[in-house]
Amino acid sequence: MNEINFESKADFGEALTLLRESAGLSVRDVAKALRLPPATTGDYFSGRSLPPVRSVSLLNGILRLCGVTDATQVREWHRALTRLRRRPNHAASPYPGAAPVNDRHCLGGRDRLLNELGEMIADRRRIAVTGAAGIGKSSLLLAGLPAVTPGREVVLTRLGANPCRALSDLLVRAFGLTADGADRLVHTAPAALAATAGLDRAVVVIDQYERFDGTAGTFRAALDALVEGGATLVLGSRSPVPGTTTFAVPALTEPQLRESIERPARSSGRAVDSELVDLLVREHRTLELQSVVLRRTWEHRRHGRLTVADFTATGGWDRKR
Repeated sequence: MNEINFESKADFGEALTLLRESAGLSVRDVAKALRLPPATTGDYFSGRSLPPVRSVSLLNGILRLCGVTDATQVREWHRALTRLRRRPNHAASPYPGAAPVNDRHCLGGRDRLLNELGEMIADRRRIAVTGAAGIGKSSLLLAGLPAVTPGREVVLTRLGANPCRALSDLLVRAFGLTADGADRLVHTAPAALAATAGLDRAVVVIDQYERFDGTAGTFRAALDALVEGGATLVLGSRSPVPGTTTFAVPALTEPQLRESIERPARSSGRAVDSELVDLLVREHRTLELQSVVLRRTWEHRRHGRLTVADFTATGGWDRKR
């Protein structure tokens, strides 16, 4: 078989996710089977972190559940994981690739917007953060909200094919409910959610809300109960959501776009050559693709600075290189 190779944690997580979805499993299914915290398991599939190399049984278990049992394939996965962890520039990369930014220091060009969002959250209970795909909504919510909501816990989930399951998983991670208890509250007694400890201080963020088709009354009732319990509900969506206050995320201006390129590198004590900054601004696509290509450029850079030569040598704007 061909050698398995990954350029980044995001690539590793994406490949694992494809296996999991092909097997018809949710993140929680895997976490429960392996007795892992759902948040930790979710990080492996989202590309935010990698399984430890020394814990051979952990990756074996994930692969087995996802249908990979051939010994040769399993060995290739372990070799790919080891290569990825040993890559010298990998761990230090401040660009998350396809995953949302999770560090405000790497969230360039959005400071003023974040402060405005923080002020709205202080006054409103239902907010929809809207904007086109790839404009940076998810990074804004993940990396920015904790900094502008002092004293409140920010908990986040993304919608998938089963919105009630995503909400149940969030309750398990954030509020210490058991999986069965969370399922019962969401499906049969949503009004009881209002009594959940800590809910009155929470900012509940549900990203990719456009995946919800609006037909699941149970899910809507559970969201209403969260708000009634004191939580602030923030929905990341490509379009406005009825019954919420809209907070539109605009495209970055040119100075903000330059900041989004340069600040992450500065946060790690590095720099991006001005020629590369000019090129990226001139040919800008989306913030997500920008992060993907900059992560790849960072990990394969030949010197301390990121250059046009590094960018070109690693595939330029080609997402699949």
